[in-house]
Amino acid sequence: GYVRGDSGSWYEFDDTRVSQVSDADVQQLEGYMLFYRLRAPEEKVQERKAIFEAIDKFEQDIEADPSAAEDAVYISRLWLLRFEHTLEPGPID
Repeated sequence: GYVRGDSGSWYEFDDTRVSQVSDADVQQLEGYMLFYRLRAPEEKVQERKAIFEAIDKFEQDIEADPSAAEDAVYISRLWLLRFEHTLEPGPID
């Protein structure tokens, strides 16, 4: 990978070394981005699966009997998305 340092110089990183490279060398490269996905421990995956199943069941219960909504606890969609896609979603806002 290539990184531009605070001084404005470019550096090439590989598994064993770091080398300074010229601007011209970097300009000849094709850009790319790597995305990594952290795998959650299996216990966390199962816990979340159970929670989403409970949410689905509660939504079905409300459709069948709207008075069941009296026991509802509401959370933001943003937090629910964070819960679904991150290991540590943070406090419910």
